Amino acid sequence: MARGYELNSKRNWSMLMRICHPGKPFRFSSSHLFAVAALVFTGGCGLEDYEKRMDEQKAYLQLFDEENELLGPPLDMPVRTIKDAKGIRAESPLAVEFYLRPPKGIASKFKTDDPPFMYEGVPVFRYQDPKGYNVLATTGFVAPEKKDGKPTVKDALKVKEFQQRVRGALADYYQKQTGRVVSWLSPEHETTKPEIRTVPNPRGKPTQLVFQTQELAEQPGKKVGSVFFLYFNSNALQQGAFAYQVPAELADHAVVKRAIQLSVNSYGLGMEAAKKRADYRRMRKM
Repeated sequence: MARGYELNSKRNWSMLMRICHPGKPFRFSSSHLFAVAALVFTGGCGLEDYEKRMDEQKAYLQLFDEENELLGPPLDMPVRTIKDAKGIRAESPLAVEFYLRPPKGIASKFKTDDPPFMYEGVPVFRYQDPKGYNVLATTGFVAPEKKDGKPTVKDALKVKEFQQRVRGALADYYQKQTGRVVSWLSPEHETTKPEIRTVPNPRGKPTQLVFQTQELAEQPGKKVGSVFFLYFNSNALQQGAFAYQVPAELADHAVVKRAIQLSVNSYGLGMEAAKKRADYRRMRKM
């Protein structure tokens, strides 16, 4: 937790402003409470606003502490080395940034000698755990749903097309890992379930995350092989997908399920991903 502040006007005013204004996140300890309470009525922030802000910060800090118990550092974006007339440079093969804190034990970096798994041009990258748990992720741009709509970005895909290709890439991955063929491209696997989550936000009001979810298994309902918990997220221009590979016999383990739940709550796409990385770096310094 952060160090307590001395009771002087300059520091207490800074503290009060951060609590009263959601745009300025602040991490507090119990030693801050009395110093701030004395300034509530004179600092331009009412008791109701103060209590609400404190509750929001408490919820976020409690979540952050639990995340640190069950989650590892955020996944790095995959990168590749490009050598051309402009020289040598590193760039990501994924056009859209994503943010995700995986369950503890998952490597935050993908192996450079572990190529992506592909289906019709959509690459899925694996982040490994030596115990058989893996996280796989990808992103892309969204194409208009109308038949006469023209994509504004090269390689943009309609949401359903993107989802189907991700399932194809996961099937490709599973076949290469086990030698067994799965039917995840069949019509019965095209149905997804909506899931809405409300997550504390250090920048102010809680945020909502909207996903389309699926559970893919080699033999559904049986403790054989692996289970993939698959999540899709999209906005008007961008979309992403990530999956947790779990041994089927441990898919219902309480700690595994809670770690996955917290990991899903951490997700960010595009600009939101960049904000979450900045928030994570700042919180780790406190």
